[in-house]
Amino acid sequence: MPEYQIADCLENSALVETLPECQCDVPWYWHHWQQQSPALRVLTGVILHQASSLLNQSRF
Repeated sequence: MPEYQIADCLENSALVETLPECQCDVPWYWHHWQQQSPALRVLTGVILHQASSLLNQSRF
């Protein structure tokens, strides 16, 4: 699970990391049509920017 979703549970020990050295990073994917309206182009840019910063992943 993304760290931002479980950070509070880890802090108050509701969840315990049993193998902190084991991680499985899954690249995110935003599916969209190549030809978009200007509004959808802006939305796509915002989603890509926010997801990359929130999920700690670089854009590809």
